[in-house]
Amino acid sequence: MLRFTAIAVCALLFATVGSLRPVLTQPMVPTFAAYIYDTTGKQLGQALFLDVDNGVQVRVDVTGLPPGAHGMHIHEVGSCNPLRDTQGNATPFGAAGGHFDPQGTAHHLGPNGPGHAGDLPNLMADPAGHARTTFFVDRLSVRPGPTNIVGRAIVIHANEDNYTDTPPLGGSGPRIACGEIGPLRVSLVGMKTVTASDWAAAHKLALTNVASSTLALANASLQITAQRIVWNPKSPMMHLEGNVRIEDHGKLIIAGEIVDFNAKTGEYTVTQPATH
Repeated sequence: MLRFTAIAVCALLFATVGSLRPVLTQPMVPTFAAYIYDTTGKQLGQALFLDVDNGVQVRVDVTGLPPGAHGMHIHEVGSCNPLRDTQGNATPFGAAGGHFDPQGTAHHLGPNGPGHAGDLPNLMADPAGHARTTFFVDRLSVRPGPTNIVGRAIVIHANEDNYTDTPPLGGSGPRIACGEIGPLRVSLVGMKTVTASDWAAAHKLALTNVASSTLALANASLQITAQRIVWNPKSPMMHLEGNVRIEDHGKLIIAGEIVDFNAKTGEYTVTQPATH
């Protein structure tokens, strides 16, 4: 999980905006997320899915797991609800369906085998129950098409996966955690709302021909404009709302009505496109 600290909110915003120049001259990285919960509804962490050349980079960071190895897969349905049989017995996260298998192989052969595309590497939890990993998958995508995983689910199982069909599904056992894959979101807990007038009065930052309700900061070649910004001082994530525009050297890089933007890495998700 990204960690970024500054003395004050204004210093963080100004510093990170200034640091964006080399990032914004490169193609941006659309990012999707799954917020992972256990069977009691407690959030354990999240998985991020970054659109990269020829596949997806996956970053998983969760706590509260039993120590040891856990099977982990993309499942075909984007629902973490339980599934009940005719007798009323519930399977936790059963509504996520089976392993994502767009090629119709009907075999579970692991992340490097010719079986389910949704087979991922085992997730290793340390003695404290914390698991963090990053890996690349070339059989999946977050772009439209048959291998797109947006709108599906990621599931963590109780046991280690042996990447074979014996026992079924590699013996990974019950589903103990699940997250539905969708747009990256930003928690508003502990965040502050900032307007251009607040910044101009407190920090003497120049505004660039916009209404007083709009935040527009110019530093070197970069300008970020939005009617509302929600900001967590301990995170590089910016939640921007209202006629959002991010420009570099006068070139429009990102536009939308609602944008979640990582000011440290340049990763972003447009959760509501521009209306005009």
